[in-house]
Amino acid sequence: MKLLICYQINLPENYWRTLIKELKSQNKKVLVFGKETEIYSDKDVQHISNFRDWCSIVNHKNCTNIISTITGGVYPAFICGNPSLKLIIIDNLDLVKVYGYDPSWYNDCINFTGIEKRILNYKPTIKELMEIINE
Repeated sequence: MKLLICYQINLPENYWRTLIKELKSQNKKVLVFGKETEIYSDKDVQHISNFRDWCSIVNHKNCTNIISTITGGVYPAFICGNPSLKLIIIDNLDLVKVYGYDPSWYNDCINFTGIEKRILNYKPTIKELMEIINE
């Protein structure tokens, strides 16, 4: 299984590091994409540095999950993501409630690939995220 994480400043670095550590302990392949995510790369975590590669990865059948905060980096999943992909968006600032009517805020009208999308309006525990991933 491949899991992709987009990083954004509204969640602390230690949150992402703890999640990555848990994923690696379960032998899950972790790739990161997005602004400032290279800080998470190491011998087991690959940083995806360009948009073209990111689009290819979300289209690949082995890409099964994306965990992200509110960021534009998830839009390729709606346009070219593989149909078995699960997208988990952590909206801990509850912005989708305010802007969700707008297609640019993850509205279903832009989900051309029909991927499964789950928006969490809180900061889930790592255990909760792992349960969602393993469903």
